[in-house]
Amino acid sequence: MKSRALSIGTIMLAVGISFALHSQAGQPGPTSGTITIALGSEPTTLDPQLRDEGPLRYTLNQVYESLVERDPKTMGIVPELAEKWTLIDKTTWRFHLRKGVKFHDGEPFNAETAAFAFNRAVDPKYASQYASYWVDFKEAKVVDDYTIDIITSEPVPNLLGGLYFLKMVPKKWVEANPERILREANGTGPYKLVSFAKGDKMTLTVNPQWWGDLSALPVKDVVFLFRPEDGVRLSTLKAGEADLAHNIGADLAKLAPKFVHKAALEVFLIRLNYKTNACQWLNDAEVRQALNYAIDRDGIVKSLFQGLATPAYGQPFMDAIPGFTKDLQDYPYEPAKAKEIIKRKGLDGREIELMGLEGRWVKDRELTEVLAAQLSQTGLKVKPRIIEYRTWLDNLFAVSSKEEAVRERAPCLQLTNHSNEAMDANRTLSFYVWSEGRASGRPYLAEIDDVIVANRSELDAHKRAETYRKLMKTLYDGAHAYVALFAVDAVHGLSEQLIWEPRLDDLVYVKEMRLKP
Repeated sequence: MKSRALSIGTIMLAVGISFALHSQAGQPGPTSGTITIALGSEPTTLDPQLRDEGPLRYTLNQVYESLVERDPKTMGIVPELAEKWTLIDKTTWRFHLRKGVKFHDGEPFNAETAAFAFNRAVDPKYASQYASYWVDFKEAKVVDDYTIDIITSEPVPNLLGGLYFLKMVPKKWVEANPERILREANGTGPYKLVSFAKGDKMTLTVNPQWWGDLSALPVKDVVFLFRPEDGVRLSTLKAGEADLAHNIGADLAKLAPKFVHKAALEVFLIRLNYKTNACQWLNDAEVRQALNYAIDRDGIVKSLFQGLATPAYGQPFMDAIPGFTKDLQDYPYEPAKAKEIIKRKGLDGREIELMGLEGRWVKDRELTEVLAAQLSQTGLKVKPRIIEYRTWLDNLFAVSSKEEAVRERAPCLQLTNHSNEAMDANRTLSFYVWSEGRASGRPYLAEIDDVIVANRSELDAHKRAETYRKLMKTLYDGAHAYVALFAVDAVHGLSEQLIWEPRLDDLVYVKEMRLKP
């Protein structure tokens, strides 16, 4: 494996900090050209606030926008639909909104709509999968036609990072037919939805009323093809039917006309569930440690990923995230030790499933199968179970269901690949580790949960990061919540005509692409 060092700008909280961005609205947009992108999976809904899933962001980030976005080079927060903002006090942020913006159906974007979109997203009854890291978001209030105040129940140091995920949706359009947003799209972004054929493709076309620089957009039309198999995405690219074969891995990318890769924020994890009755065998730190000892991380990286991966060092996020500690190492590969623990605990021969999927991440099926085989060397009988993406998501979130029958169907072991576009440890910890997190399979433990909750509102960035570093050691020692594996580089195949530099957060924005003349 290779190592890397990344840094991001510190979170700016001083009262009066603001930003401005000059619009280029009114410039003519492209009248021809198409960029076609082959993805491994498709969105399971068209509601941008509902589900926390990569395919939804890859596609609908072209259609919907947020109050803020990230600079593609620095990953720093910059304005989008908000022109500037000010921290009024520790729990009140004032946002001044961009004027002259319209949704694709012509509905104006203003303070009333922005407050509606915010309040809809954070309403507990709405049950957004982003709820774990919007937990201290309270409400938005209209100040005037183009100003809102966002109120939090506690200080939220990375509020701007949370708003990056919170897409603006049109108030009148949603209220007129609340179910429509599940199957139709109506944003403010540079492209608008033409059609979505499930299992096949999504087609977008330019929004001629976009507030941004239309002349900078590369093409008139965008097509997303949904092709789960890595090899099929490559074949589509080589046949000239796609310009980008997304996330196909190093071995296949070398067969593409050209390829690009980027060190990733996403960390492969095995989510451990020991909340449910069927999975109580995992409620033992030694057993969880045995799973860590059973995995040959270096061997997997060399054989499956051609060495293009970064060690996770036993942690669920990478060193770009404040709170990552350099004091930990990956659990060593000690299969004999793992086998001894499993036998001593009376688990030899126990039948277990490792849930995975195909097409969402590079080599995800193969990785699931290899992990199951290595874990089986402990004496456990681990069977890989490959399911389609929507069912996989339902199982990931089953652990937090209010219905016992749903919770009990959650798998004990589930392979996931966790991103952290918020660039904040709280996103990961409130999602996978906090006992009330949407994807957390860990029961309450004061030394972990109380720290996570208290540190959310810590405004001292250095103190906050140091607390997270100490928590990483606690999680590592007890092998709590997850088995951390590695971060695999995002490797993409490109046509000769496409010019594109992948982002650190692995998101896809067509406005950042170009086609050679």
